[in-house]
Amino acid sequence: MENTTIGQIFEWAIWLAGGIGAFGAIYKVVNSGFHKALKSELEPINKKLDELEKKHDLSDREHAKNYIVRFLADVEQGGSIDQDELHCFWDNYELYKAMGGNSYIHDKVEKLKAQGKL
Repeated sequence: MENTTIGQIFEWAIWLAGGIGAFGAIYKVVNSGFHKALKSELEPINKKLDELEKKHDLSDREHAKNYIVRFLADVEQGGSIDQDELHCFWDNYELYKAMGGNSYIHDKVEKLKAQGKL
């Protein structure tokens, strides 16, 4: 170490910086290639998940609609309802509205509210 010159220290520093830079560049290329390959492999899975999500949302909306229509028919025909049923109705109705429900259901709810049945 006694015979080490400042020039040699700078040379080692340059070699070290070059090695780190080269390693970073290689890592970036490999990482980018890996992500592209992984993305292309996962694309069909992502499409399938998107389709399943759409079907699930449609199923949820249809389930809520069926519950609401049946509940409103019971109310309209004078059937007795308790607080839990009413609470469940409003939960389903809010979900249905948020999913873009039909106006005929909204109109019927407003009509029954005006009559004091809801």
